[in-house]
Amino acid sequence: MEKIVFPVPTICEYLTKETKQKIFLTTEKDEQNSKITDFFNSIEPMWNEMKWQRKLRQQKWLYWFSAHMSLWSDISFNFAVLINLLVAIFYPFDRGIKGISHF
Repeated sequence: MEKIVFPVPTICEYLTKETKQKIFLTTEKDEQNSKITDFFNSIEPMWNEMKWQRKLRQQKWLYWFSAHMSLWSDISFNFAVLINLLVAIFYPFDRGIKGISHF
């Protein structure tokens, strides 16, 4: 078991739970059964995400909307289903022209 101690920069507080979990679950072990090499290979995307999250959290409304994306996804899906049902119910199907018989 390796133990590496290094200071954690304050920007790391902006790393999302999803990214932490993804890194924890997808980091591959090397020949020495260590995840350190693959972890350090994934630092650049994490760094970019932390910078973006810091900018995002400075804009309160935008951060609130982005933090509730699953809510917006559910609302938009339900709204799309409602619109489709309304179109299906009230669609003016051709019921045939009066006076012309169909064989």
